Amino acid sequence: MQNVPTWIQSVVEESDGHGIQFIMTKRITNSDWNPHQNRLLIPKQSVNEIQLILSQEEKTLANLNPNVTVNRGGLDIRVYTRNRFRVEELKLQRWDGTGSSVINGRGMSTFRAWSDLNVEDMVEMWGFRDGRDGKLCFAIGKV
Repeated sequence: MQNVPTWIQSVVEESDGHGIQFIMTKRITNSDWNPHQNRLLIPKQSVNEIQLILSQEEKTLANLNPNVTVNRGGLDIRVYTRNRFRVEELKLQRWDGTGSSVINGRGMSTFRAWSDLNVEDMVEMWGFRDGRDGKLCFAIGKV
C-alpha cells in the first residue's frame, strides 16, 4: 500500500475513521468541473478499488452489483477536501455502460467551491469509514 499522506491521516483521525484505502490519482478534466455535468468521474479501474471496501448492500445502492440492475439512486457518501472541509449530500453511483462511476449530487457545487481544485489539477482519492456512523468517506485533494 502507498504511504498515507499526512493530510489524509488527519482527516481520518478527526472522524475516528478506519480502513484507509487508496483509490486513485487522476487529472481533473473540464467535464469533471463543469457545473452542468455536476459530477466527478471515477474510471473503471478505480471503481474496482472502491468495491473492495463496499458491502453487498452498498454495491447495490451504488448500482455496482452485477446481479442487480435496478437503479437505486446512488450510495450516500461523505467527501473531505484537503483543507478538511466536509461535504454531504453526495452520492456514489455507476455512470454508464463503461463501468465508470461518478460522485455526484447536490453537494457537488459545495465540493467545487471548497476543494481549491481546478481543471488540470492532479488529485488523489482515498476511501475510509467514519468511525462514528460507519459511512463511506472519500478524501480528495491535490497531489
